[in-house]
Amino acid sequence: MQILTLLSTILLALLAITSIANPIAIRNGDLGAEVAVLDTRAKKTSAASPKVPTKTTAKVSSTATRKQSATSIQKTTASRTASPTPAIKLATIADCKAQMTVGKDTTLFYSVVRSQVARDTIEKYPYLKNYVTLRSRWKNPKWPDQFTVGVSDTTAKKFWDTASQALAEMSSGTAYVLLPAGKGTEWKKGTVWDRVEWPNLPKGLKVIRINPDDPNAQEVIRAG
Repeated sequence: MQILTLLSTILLALLAITSIANPIAIRNGDLGAEVAVLDTRAKKTSAASPKVPTKTTAKVSSTATRKQSATSIQKTTASRTASPTPAIKLATIADCKAQMTVGKDTTLFYSVVRSQVARDTIEKYPYLKNYVTLRSRWKNPKWPDQFTVGVSDTTAKKFWDTASQALAEMSSGTAYVLLPAGKGTEWKKGTVWDRVEWPNLPKGLKVIRINPDDPNAQEVIRAG
């Protein structure tokens, strides 16, 4: 009995010595196990939780979105720009003649002066009683609108050049041209009168030059 008690005491002493001699290893072993458990939990949590974008990622994503939007706008603008504008059919001289009423001894041309001045002059000068300007020649006053309203200046200018030539070619008898004070064929170059009307007057048409300031200032510049 005493021997068993002694052996038990010795065994306990050996266990105590082993524990004291290597406590770090034991603790490290426990710590390793804990670390493994924590690592496994962290991986599971990371897989289950949604990723939150960092500031850098969000900035890159925002920049990419803006670039895509800008590209889309550029493509849309280019598409609109490339879309062909329906061409406007220009009136011909024959078209204009068909829409005009031009009698003998009724044509008043004017150049440089305003259209209102031309109309006022017709009212003031008795010998212009039956004379009218181009804008009063149309059978349908709204017919020219399709070539002059809502179109480019170039298109409108082409129409009035065409209409002016039509009027010049249809004029007969005696025509007057209202110009600023001057003599003979001295007038501003490049006007509709200079470029279109004067060169296209028919043979036999007499042309008298007048000015808006003096009803008696009349000069025959083209014999009939």
